[in-house]
Amino acid sequence: MPEHSLLIVCGVAGLCVFAVLSFLAGMIRLLNLAFPPPADPTGVTDPAIVVAVTQAVQAARPGMRVTGIEEST
Repeated sequence: MPEHSLLIVCGVAGLCVFAVLSFLAGMIRLLNLAFPPPADPTGVTDPAIVVAVTQAVQAARPGMRVTGIEEST
């Protein structure tokens, strides 16, 4: 078996993996478009998240207050 064929096999395998992962990413994108996550109509944040963020801020910057929490995308 020539040594060049090993490079070809590795290249083809890499392209196959890339193709499969691209296909799966596209399927996930389509599913997210078809079934978007539910929006929180009340705008109320989970109390556990508020406590966790407040504690993290107090640990990082003692004496500071959390005045608002916004989700960013």
